Amino acid sequence: GCAAAATDRDLVIAGGTLASGGVTDSVEVFDATSLAPIATAQLGVARTGATAIALPNGQVMIAGGVDGNGEPIATLELFTPAPDE
Repeated sequence: GCAAAATDRDLVIAGGTLASGGVTDSVEVFDATSLAPIATAQLGVARTGATAIALPNGQVMIAGGVDGNGEPIATLELFTPAPDE
């Protein structure tokens, strides 16, 4: 149920269904090359079954899915990675 997309730098895993049956709002960011964890964040809306789309500018858009009650979510969320350090 999680949404996943990879850019040149990052792998973003967002939302999904918990083992307990609930829906999560967690976002985990990994280095796309080494798969080392980089950061965690939260979605504005907990969702499962969403779609993640890697954009050409390095951002990842999270779209759709359903909430914990099975209701469709009609919002988009945009993940913007931290600049290179």
